[in-house]
Amino acid sequence: EIVERYASRVENRTYMDVAEKVEKTTSLLKQYGHEKVADEARRLYYGYAVKYDPADEFVDRHKVLAVEKLFYRDLPWGPRYSGRADLVLEAADGVVIVDHKTARARDAEWNEGWILDPAQIGLQWLVEREYKHVAGYYINGVIKTVRLSPRDDFPRLFFASEKRLIREWLDMMRYRHVEHQNARLAGYPPNFSNCLTRRGEGFRRCRWFNACALGLRPTAKLLPSL
Repeated sequence: EIVERYASRVENRTYMDVAEKVEKTTSLLKQYGHEKVADEARRLYYGYAVKYDPADEFVDRHKVLAVEKLFYRDLPWGPRYSGRADLVLEAADGVVIVDHKTARARDAEWNEGWILDPAQIGLQWLVEREYKHVAGYYINGVIKTVRLSPRDDFPRLFFASEKRLIREWLDMMRYRHVEHQNARLAGYPPNFSNCLTRRGEGFRRCRWFNACALGLRPTAKLLPSL
């Protein structure tokens, strides 16, 4: 629903049109018994609208080039890679990608982890093929922190594009490709070193432990973790 606000700009619709669609969607969800989901989506949409209306830097300082667009590009060694951008904006120094992310809480890891997020780096590589220079990307957060009353947060974190990280992402993707080829040639053997992982003072079983150890089907009930 939040992305719909920006689609309305491209399609020359007003925010009132979007609000009407939100109300219709909410009503439909409730008819099918999804009251909690409907109420939360409605609350978040209007919370976001209040924070970024009437001024919204995404449309006041940029031109909206694309909304929810799927990009394709062939990796240098053959396979095709794809990704979807929620928004692509035109700025003075290049295009900017916007991706919306939801979370129940916001901490340092959430704030900083997007710098090395493979999906965000890969999306830059995809988008630059069509729009040439990518200046960076926004993580448009929707933090659903609900206590006695709604205290939602809608942070916008910007990360400048780094060519080094894109090159290293391509190296990582090539490594994974070669690793997959080797696994296929070897008949996809199990990796017993990952069957048990340390957790505090004990260990935790891999979810497929029974399949490898006991020959049970992966859908069979697992033994409790240690």
